[in-house]
Amino acid sequence: MRPDLDFYIVAVARLGGYLARKHDAPPGAIILWRGFSRLADLVIGFEAAAQPEQNTCG
Repeated sequence: MRPDLDFYIVAVARLGGYLARKHDAPPGAIILWRGFSRLADLVIGFEAAAQPEQNTCG
């Protein structure tokens, strides 16, 4: 079974602080914006970690 769009929206919203409790309203634009910002930070971190070390001091 493939995850649907709702699964991914909630996953990004959880990065932005959405708790996804049973009676919570759907995530709003601000929570999604925070989640996408956090996701971008994670992607940048993984890309930086995957690069071989170049010109390091010491």
